[in-house]
Amino acid sequence: KDEKAVAFVEKNFPGGKVENRKEIMQAIGEWLEPAENTAVQSIADVKSQDHWRTLNPKKLSQTRTFVLGNGMKAEVTVTPGVYFDGEGKVEERYAMTSYELAGPHGIEDSQSFTGASGMMTRVENFLSRVMDRVKMTEKLIANQQKQIGSLEAELKKPFEQAKELD
Repeated sequence: KDEKAVAFVEKNFPGGKVENRKEIMQAIGEWLEPAENTAVQSIADVKSQDHWRTLNPKKLSQTRTFVLGNGMKAEVTVTPGVYFDGEGKVEERYAMTSYELAGPHGIEDSQSFTGASGMMTRVENFLSRVMDRVKMTEKLIANQQKQIGSLEAELKKPFEQAKELD
């Protein structure tokens, strides 16, 4: 599974880079700002923590899917949130942004982010790590095989304290 994911990323996102990065960021940015404003406006009437508890922020969320190319897509979600002071009164209303990345060969990731460029940076960093994961696994396997070889050599040596145990 990992080898297929790595091969896919190496072929379609060399160096972890998304080909149409600027255009995708622009599309996300154009959708994101109004969606964040709408999220905050949707909770404008929340005055207390008790009132907030009666709401379901997920029902107030907005989601849109953005195609990153080559079978990869990011589902971006904007969810309203509220900070309260120590007395349970509204201190700040805000919008939380997150994405869920999905692609072939089990490629998936989800993170929160700030701004369209922040999201693209996180996606590209993730794609870069996909390639690194197999390289790290190969190094780990090579190290384990060396250790097995050393242990097998130790097993073949005679046990020096065997006479003392008899």
